[in-house]
Amino acid sequence: MYRMGKPLATIMTWDDDTWEEFIHDWLTECHTVKYITHERLGGAGDKGRDIVGFITDPHIKNYIWHNYQCKFYSKRLSFSDVADEFGKLIFFTKNGDFPTPEKYYFVAPKDLSTTFSELLRNPSLLKNKILNVWEEAISKKITSTQTIPLTQDLIDYINNFNFDIFYSLPLSKVLSEITKTPLYFKYFNEMFYARDFPEFTPTYDPSIESVYVGQLLDVYSEVSPAGKMNLTNLIPPYSNHFKGCRDDFYFASSLSRYIRDSFVEDNFKILKRYITSSIESEIYKKHSNSFDRCNEILRQASLTTISHPVLSKICEVPDKKGICHHMINDGDLQWKI
Repeated sequence: MYRMGKPLATIMTWDDDTWEEFIHDWLTECHTVKYITHERLGGAGDKGRDIVGFITDPHIKNYIWHNYQCKFYSKRLSFSDVADEFGKLIFFTKNGDFPTPEKYYFVAPKDLSTTFSELLRNPSLLKNKILNVWEEAISKKITSTQTIPLTQDLIDYINNFNFDIFYSLPLSKVLSEITKTPLYFKYFNEMFYARDFPEFTPTYDPSIESVYVGQLLDVYSEVSPAGKMNLTNLIPPYSNHFKGCRDDFYFASSLSRYIRDSFVEDNFKILKRYITSSIESEIYKKHSNSFDRCNEILRQASLTTISHPVLSKICEVPDKKGICHHMINDGDLQWKI
C-alpha cells in the first residue's frame, strides 16, 4: 500500500494554484495517451472547469471530455463545499456552453468525506439533494451577475441529467502513478525509490561483459610488457585497472535498473547523451596509445556535468565512468585507436 504521509504534509503547505498545477502535471505525465489534448482552465470564467481532458476534438460539436475539479481544502471534501459546482455544470451545459462531460472527478488532498463519497454513488439521492439546496446554496453562486432560480424548465433539465458521471479521484492514486516520473522529485524533492548500490562486483559474466571486457584486454595488450592479456594473466597495474572498470560497469548497471524501476521513460539513455557530449572532444584528440585514450576518456566522463534536475541527484562518478563501458557494449564507443 502506498504511504502518503510525507507527500500529504508537503501538499498541505501549497495553495490552490499549486494544487491545480500538480493535478495538471499528473494528467500530462501519466494520462496523455487517454486524451487528444488537455487544458488547465481554473480561474475566473472557467465555468466550473479546472482541468479538462478532451477525448475527441473539442472543435466538433458534442465532443467527449473529462473534467477534473480541483479543491484545495485542509479537510475532507463535503457536498456543501462543492454544491455550487454542481450548479455551474448544470447551468452551463443547459445553456449549451459545453456538452455534459463523460466523467467529472473531484480532486482534493484529503479526498471526500464518507457521506459525500456515498452520495456520489447514489445518483438519485444526489439529484434530490441538489434540487433541495438549489435556492439556498446554489442559485446565487453560479455567476456573479445574476441569481439562477429553480424554474420548472431547470427542474426538468435536472431530472433528466445523468448523475452517474461523478467520481472521486483519490490522492493515493495520483501519488502512486507519479512515483515513476520526474514529478515525484519536482514536487517532493526526493526519489520515491531508494537506490540500492552494488555490495560487491559479481563474477565475470561473458553474456553481458564480453564486449567491453574484450576491448579492455586489447588495450592492455597494446601496452603491456607481457604482451597479449587475458583474464588469467593480468598483471598490475592492468589488473587493478580492470577491477575498477568492472566495479564501475556494475555500479552503472545498478543505476540503469534504478532508473528503469523509477521512471516511465528511459532516462539512462539521456545520461548516455550527457556522457557522449562530454567525452566527444576527448575522443577526437590524439593519444600516444589506446590505454591512455581509454583513461583520458574515462577521466573526462567522470567530470561530466549533469544538468537534469533529477538525474543530477542520482548519478555518481562511478556511474559516469561505468556508462562508458555500457556504451562500449552498445557499440557507441571504442577504446582502440
